[in-house]
Amino acid sequence: MSDTITPYRINKLLKTYVNEPRINLNRAYVGIPYTGIEKHSFHVSNLVTAGLMKMGYIVHAPISQYHMVALAGGLPGDANYWKHVNEEFIQWCDILFVVNPYPNSRVGDELIENSRGLQHEIATAKRYNKFISILLNQDLS
Repeated sequence: MSDTITPYRINKLLKTYVNEPRINLNRAYVGIPYTGIEKHSFHVSNLVTAGLMKMGYIVHAPISQYHMVALAGGLPGDANYWKHVNEEFIQWCDILFVVNPYPNSRVGDELIENSRGLQHEIATAKRYNKFISILLNQDLS
């Protein structure tokens, strides 16, 4: 199993999705499973966020932006605590990128399916008719 994410692989992956004609999809929200793999999700979220920003996106990535804040401030990391914040940013965004934290592995797909927070983000994006791009494990190979 290869779970190494490199900036090159992320940029290659993102080009698959964003080199298509853009329909004013410049505000992106990055969703990734978090609970139980906090440090790994933080690392992967940062790489994806950097790749999107290099391509001109305005990005909100809650794991990248709040992981360290939660640790420093003793805030909870569970989905219920962050739900209201995430909903506001999903309303703001044009596109939700759902990231598989473990490429080439069914584990990542299962984490996506079982993440309460991420499933709420997906449901919220659907409720507000946002474009959703799910980056599956085979996309990262």
